Amino acid sequence: MTIALHFDQVISIDLDAAWQSLHEDLCRLHAGLPNVRHIRELDRRDTGATPAQIDYAWGIEQTAVPAVARPFLRNLLDEVRSDTRWHHNDRRVEFLFYSEGLRELFSCRGCFLLADQGQHTRMQIIAELDVTPHELPGVPKLLSRTIMPAVERVVRDVISPSLEALPVALQNLSKDSP
Repeated sequence: MTIALHFDQVISIDLDAAWQSLHEDLCRLHAGLPNVRHIRELDRRDTGATPAQIDYAWGIEQTAVPAVARPFLRNLLDEVRSDTRWHHNDRRVEFLFYSEGLRELFSCRGCFLLADQGQHTRMQIIAELDVTPHELPGVPKLLSRTIMPAVERVVRDVISPSLEALPVALQNLSKDSP
């Protein structure tokens, strides 16, 4: 099942400060994001000539996964990976979120777009979330049909609110930074 995600918000920080903060301090945004307990930078390849590539692990709050779904998901949503490509000139970040434990479970592919709005910044998040819970190991096909909607909801309810809250978390982080 594919879910289209589109969030568009103007935040009250200028474009350069917003971009700098997003690029350098993304790991500090977790405090303002629902369902996220931490963000860790795993690898940074920033050569300047090509888009920078930065990989992250996003720790998911266990309370975001309903108890009924935990036996099926085990630790597949403990940490969600994100691979990002930073296009500095365009102020655009391409991203791919996935479960490292089972890449086939879901993928969320899209981009963050930042644009100048005078003293403010317009931040758009455009993505497609594909969930394929029928791929859960050890779950019989007959049972997978009945749990599929619950797993889809869990993945959507973990990913979507965090992406939607990202602009405000970025704004708050920038205001709190010296």
